[in-house]
Amino acid sequence: IKCAQDPIYFAEKYIKIVHVDDGVIPIKLYDYQKEIIQKTNANRNTIVVTSRQAGKTTTAAAIILHYILFS
Repeated sequence: IKCAQDPIYFAEKYIKIVHVDDGVIPIKLYDYQKEIIQKTNANRNTIVVTSRQAGKTTTAAAIILHYILFS
């Protein structure tokens, strides 16, 4: 129930990423990634302006995975 209600909790607790040096590790979201997730859940249309290599694709994958599993 907590995972269904909180996508940030779900991402940090259950989503793993592949790190170059450490292998498979749990994802640790930065504050701006948490804000992207919150804004995307609150608003259907969201525009994100960030630099390259800022984790946009990883954040989008977490949002989409949460949506697929819990909607």
